[in-house]
Amino acid sequence: MKLGGLVLLIVLSISYNANGTLYGIITDFTGNGTQTVVWTVQVDPIKGTFTKIAENFVYVGSSATYDGIAAYDQQKNYLYYSSDFEASFVYGVDVVKGEILPPVSINSESVNSIEWDGKNQQLLILGEFEDHSAAVYTFPYTGSSVELINFTAQGISSPQTTYLDWSKGIYYFIYATTSGTQFNLGSFPISTPKNTQTSPLNCGQGFSPDYLFIDSTNNVLFGIGYDSNAKATKYYSIKGTACSIVDIKGLTGITTAATYDPTAHVLYLGFVGDASSLLITINITTLTVTSSVSVQRTLEDLQVSYKV
Repeated sequence: MKLGGLVLLIVLSISYNANGTLYGIITDFTGNGTQTVVWTVQVDPIKGTFTKIAENFVYVGSSATYDGIAAYDQQKNYLYYSSDFEASFVYGVDVVKGEILPPVSINSESVNSIEWDGKNQQLLILGEFEDHSAAVYTFPYTGSSVELINFTAQGISSPQTTYLDWSKGIYYFIYATTSGTQFNLGSFPISTPKNTQTSPLNCGQGFSPDYLFIDSTNNVLFGIGYDSNAKATKYYSIKGTACSIVDIKGLTGITTAATYDPTAHVLYLGFVGDASSLLITINITTLTVTSSVSVQRTLEDLQVSYKV
């Protein structure tokens, strides 16, 4: 969920690997908000502090933010990210070497999501156009982008959240219907994207799914969303066409980022509570918060690195 309002904002995208190291992207607004400096940083998950690794770029102004649009290459330790500003660029950083990767661009007005396909070594980038139509592009670093699927041509509105199960080659997405009061779940094999399947997703009136993952062990899609009626963040799961909502104690506030470690069955949330920014850990087997620690900056994205 995006935070509204114009505020002095420091945005952080982070990635956690198996040896306990956290990496991220931090945006500093300096000079009374007239200049923006984007850094790659290393983050201490216990203290909430960070160490700058590389200065990515500097520009004038302070309007662009990095709102949870990122992906992580588990094999090469590359962190990819994009701004939620109207721009079609995806940036990358080698978090081990501290080197900046060449940016890539797709034929769209903005980037709405990024997924990494580890099997085919390519990015899957969801782009949206000025008329709100949307398409997914593949972008291997050895070639140019190719349109994989055009959602609008299939009568599908721009997805709100996506997840790529690259081990099986299945791309999942959730999108709102034209009325805006109902969400649908869709999926397609990336090898045959024309074989798209969709079905109604009834998670209850006022509930908006913000993040999507898969528990491959139990063959369950799940995520975190926001209930506008209860004004609370909740856990949801999908099995078949059934959607279940669960209240988890300790989630009073807004989720700003989320990532899932399938090897530990743990969901990590960047979270903003009443008075502080938090990093929350949830055991998805017991659906309980196992830790909640204050962090130095608001977490706008989380990516977990695990052994594949």
